[in-house]
Amino acid sequence: MKRLLTVLLLLSVFACGQAQDINGLIISNISIVDLEKGSVVPNQSVKISEGRITQIDDIGHQAEDDFPVIDGTGKYLIPGLMDCHVHTTAGPPNVLISQLEKALKDGVTMVRDMGGDAVMINEWQKDENLEIPTIYTSAIFAGKSWMNNDRRALMSAHRTTPGTTAWLRSIDSTEKIDQYLDEAKAFGLNGIKVYADLTAEKLNKITDKASERDMIVYAHATVYPATPIEVVTSGVVSVSHSERLLTVLDEKVAQTYHLDQNNNRNYIPEDLNSQPVINLIDAMKQNNVALDATLLVSKIRSEQIGDNQDSRLKTVYALTRKIYEAGIMVLAGTDYMIERESGATNLHDELILLVEKAGLSNLDALRAATINPAEVFKLDGYGQVAIGKIADLVLLNSNPLDKIANTKDVFLVIKNGKRLD
Repeated sequence: MKRLLTVLLLLSVFACGQAQDINGLIISNISIVDLEKGSVVPNQSVKISEGRITQIDDIGHQAEDDFPVIDGTGKYLIPGLMDCHVHTTAGPPNVLISQLEKALKDGVTMVRDMGGDAVMINEWQKDENLEIPTIYTSAIFAGKSWMNNDRRALMSAHRTTPGTTAWLRSIDSTEKIDQYLDEAKAFGLNGIKVYADLTAEKLNKITDKASERDMIVYAHATVYPATPIEVVTSGVVSVSHSERLLTVLDEKVAQTYHLDQNNNRNYIPEDLNSQPVINLIDAMKQNNVALDATLLVSKIRSEQIGDNQDSRLKTVYALTRKIYEAGIMVLAGTDYMIERESGATNLHDELILLVEKAGLSNLDALRAATINPAEVFKLDGYGQVAIGKIADLVLLNSNPLDKIANTKDVFLVIKNGKRLD
């Protein structure tokens, strides 16, 4: 009987511990990085319950709850980071899952997938045994020529014909755009990515009809044949790739994406003083279009190609700087979530490039992976350490406002209120 009581007591304690881990946490004596004010608030206690932040006080008013306590002494608390440009299904599933798991451990609690296999992504997000970032999903809308000629379309089609599914749609005319948007929304996709081989007329129709449904549309900086100016004035909320904006300097834009795929024209920073660039930046500002710069992928591309690409890369950096200095919102995206050789999480290096090459402050670089995407993509529960927000949080060993590389110095990650070990 005594042994039975002991076993029951142990089971009760274990069950209580499990409930605490799921239902609540307290982070004590933590320094909160306030990304709105750009300051650090020391000696705070943060209460988390049912996956959300429910209370923030100084440590003298710590909530008295029977929750596990994380000692935050000497640590800095930031919201979970968002990689705004990834391709989560571009490879073997086991490799991709391990990359997502690695990214989460490194503080990336959300990623925006730019048009992958939505069936596979949904399966991953429903699997409670996987510890991966939240995936913001996109439907790709593109021309038939891209769907028929790009291997990535086949990889994302989930054993169907590319261009025929809710998440991968070939736009041959404007007649069925209403239907395609309704199907994307019914499938549960978060946004529409306009990718390639579409005219300005089709692009405008997509954004107009999406707006009627309160759906978000974003695009490649050049959609071929739609030009950068046509893209940023179409109603999209953001454009991807600073490097693709350089086609604004070309006399003529290629009619399809693949005709321009090997564009190695050697632009120079002095080109950015031209009227087309001035007009482009003005249009981005007037239409409140954010820039998903993806500087790291431009750097990698430049290193791979070589052959006088140095000035082109400097032009990409300089254009991003001009856009930032014009007051246009910048987003942090990588295109390659994990560095293939080293296994490093690329978002941290993207943030470093935004600071060192594009002139962002440490604060604005942090905002590019937190507050900014939350605003652009209408993610009301994310992006800040504040009462009511979802408890996707990162504890750092050092202050990222002092040095942006300190985002790599992760002590602990909390996802949906649950501590990850």
